[in-house]
Amino acid sequence: MKRLFKLLIALFILYILLEIIFNYFSKGYQSIYKVDDFKIMEKRVKRTKGEIDNYYFEISKDDSIFSFQTFDNISKNQNVIKSIKYFKNDDFECIFPVTKKDKAITDIICITNNKYYYYNSLVGVDNDLDRFAKSLSKYRTNYENSSEVLKSDSYITVYNNMDNISLGVENYKGLYIASKNGFTTNEFFTRDIYTKDISAFTSNYYIVADYKETFDFHNFYVIDLKTRKVSKIVSNNKISMYSFIQGVIDDTLYLLDTSNKMQYEIDLKSKTINIVGNEKNGVKIYKDGNWQNINIYDAINNKITFNSVNTIFENKEYARVDKAGNILSGYYYLYVKNNNKYDVYKVNVQNKDILIYLFTTDNIDNVLYSDDVVIYKDSNYIKLYSDLTGVKTLVKYDEVNFNKSLKIGITR
Repeated sequence: MKRLFKLLIALFILYILLEIIFNYFSKGYQSIYKVDDFKIMEKRVKRTKGEIDNYYFEISKDDSIFSFQTFDNISKNQNVIKSIKYFKNDDFECIFPVTKKDKAITDIICITNNKYYYYNSLVGVDNDLDRFAKSLSKYRTNYENSSEVLKSDSYITVYNNMDNISLGVENYKGLYIASKNGFTTNEFFTRDIYTKDISAFTSNYYIVADYKETFDFHNFYVIDLKTRKVSKIVSNNKISMYSFIQGVIDDTLYLLDTSNKMQYEIDLKSKTINIVGNEKNGVKIYKDGNWQNINIYDAINNKITFNSVNTIFENKEYARVDKAGNILSGYYYLYVKNNNKYDVYKVNVQNKDILIYLFTTDNIDNVLYSDDVVIYKDSNYIKLYSDLTGVKTLVKYDEVNFNKSLKIGITR
């Protein structure tokens, strides 16, 4: 009996170890199961090159299909949804999934007139729908766009909607960094610099050339958006002020010196600068998820830039289409011109048939994407959108409405 008991204990320990090993090394799974009258397709992606860990769901009932993606680490086990709250009247059909851990992983998703919306853009539109939302005990989403001012001066106002992000906003002498504690002002120059082609935000940093110089420079100023620490990166070579930033990938940026015919790779983590392109070998560009090599004169004459977001302009249906992310962890963002504004929609890369409305803005310059968060300009405001919060006003800064070249960046 003791031997059998020890064997059972050993087998149990082996099972736990195998499950831990599987969960640690697994790249995910796809599971199909039923909850109430709904069929659920659940796909888990993790530890996959080029992808961000995520869950993707398609939930269907009769002829209706709802889809959403979350980057939260919900559970170690499969089949994470335990119930689905359902609403239907003459105008709307909506679902609200509830996980086994009672965590909200998406907003209420609704279909009306064959179009998809999150409830955050429908608040107050339908009384029955509002009552349904209020009846959900697990519904914790806050759509209040606070007008409370955290800090302001003559130029910039920061609102109490910052949560856990740090937002960098260029000004003419340096940089504002706004957070839930207000903002700081970091000045690098004594005179106003209205256009800075040699400046950029990366995942965690802001970098700018030493614009105190006139024709050539050696020094870059770098500021960590989280710690606010300022440092320098020094180039051994003279770099022309007629250079421009071609692109940013993670915390590495690529600068093209048009006068000296050199392409530089600048790593802000290691604070190193390397020559990676010239007249003989051409220059590197990042396109559709891959590196390519092109002629340096084509890059200079056409001022070719790139980033991790693939942008398509002048689509027949849309003013612009951005693809952010990869084939298992991204979205297409679609901009529809509507008079002097743009209606913004997104489509998950894993199901291009489901297009869902997000928000409306008058400005589509310098839009930032971070997982399922969008940072964008709207008139003289900088705003944040996410599915779980709706639209939040972060900052008012009149200059972003007048000077389209002013850049913004975030770290989370």
